[in-house]
Amino acid sequence: MAKLKKNVQAGKSAKVFAAELKKKRRVLLAVLAEGWSIQKACESAGIHRATYYEWRKSDKEFAAAADAAIEAGTDRLEDEAFRRAYEGTEKPVFYQGMECGRVKEYSDQLAILLLKGRRPHKFRENVTLTGGDGGPIQVEQIKRVVVDPKNGDAA
Repeated sequence: MAKLKKNVQAGKSAKVFAAELKKKRRVLLAVLAEGWSIQKACESAGIHRATYYEWRKSDKEFAAAADAAIEAGTDRLEDEAFRRAYEGTEKPVFYQGMECGRVKEYSDQLAILLLKGRRPHKFRENVTLTGGDGGPIQVEQIKRVVVDPKNGDAA
């Protein structure tokens, strides 16, 4: 509300300010839905990053819309990772500075990440630390002793 008063005093009508605010929010949400970062979305909307977090905090509807846009953007990134892992990407092949063909490359790293995400119980690095006989690890407190190098006595 304080910003609205400030902008009205600066010569903008409440209607103009509300329209600009709505446009900025629409741009920000669209950029998030494309998979870009919050910083990039804020830059595209012409707002400071802190403004984004203020909006989230003060407007539950905006926060929900931002969460949905981020989720849509993440889905888009996941789809692209899958495409690169499964369908591959064409890369040019050069010989003596001239393109002489194309080769399709696949990303094993992306395939591994996708598998870890979808089936973590099977593909993540599982490390189980246990103590003796498979029980819990016993933690002991160790007292640090400083020895005087001149006479060998504990300080």
